[in-house]
Amino acid sequence: CKVQPEDVLAYALAHPQSSTNMISENRGLSKSRVWTILNQSGAHPPIDTCAGVAAKRC
Repeated sequence: CKVQPEDVLAYALAHPQSSTNMISENRGLSKSRVWTILNQSGAHPPIDTCAGVAAKRC
């Protein structure tokens, strides 16, 4: 079953604190594919660094 871009966007909107890495693991896609989908949609995902996640989790 292929993951649709709409699924990635819906997940990102429902979980705005999620990094591209977290979304890719949850949706079963590469980080670059997740980033591309979000970037093309104008969602501009957080960067996978400590700045994109709670610092205590890094």
